[in-house]
Amino acid sequence: MEYKVKKNDNVIVVRMGTGCDLFTALVDVCSGHGVRSGIIVAGIGQLKDPELGYMKVDRYLKKKFTEAMELLSLQGSIAEEQNSRDLSIHAHAVLSDENFEVYGGHLFGATVGATAEVTILHHPGMKREVLPSGLKLLRFE
Repeated sequence: MEYKVKKNDNVIVVRMGTGCDLFTALVDVCSGHGVRSGIIVAGIGQLKDPELGYMKVDRYLKKKFTEAMELLSLQGSIAEEQNSRDLSIHAHAVLSDENFEVYGGHLFGATVGATAEVTILHHPGMKREVLPSGLKLLRFE
C-alpha cells in the first residue's frame, strides 16, 4: 500500500497512491500513529469503484459506481467500535463523474484512483456504536 504521511500535533495529512484501499489505508495510518479516534475533516482526489449509500429509516439504499470519480469532498469520523479495539470509519463523500454530475452519500468503500489527500484531526475519547440498520453513531467517553 503506497501512501505518505505528515503528522503535526493533532493533525495527520495522508497522500495515497493509485490502488490503495481508502479505508484500509486510513485505519493503517491511524493505528500506526496511535490515533484511536478522530475526525476526517477533508478529502480530495479520485476514487475508483466507490459505493455510496442513502440512509432510509431502517436500512441503506446502496449504489456502486464502476467508473473513476473525482472526490470533491470527504468528511467523517474514525473511532474504535464500542466492544472491540477495531477502528471503524463513518464517512460521507461528494463525487463527480466525467460529465460533471455530482453524487453524494455515505461512503462504504473505494479504491484510490490517481491520488487521494485526506486530513484527519486526532480527537481522543470517542467510540463507535453500530446499530442493526448499519448506522454508525459516535459515543463520547
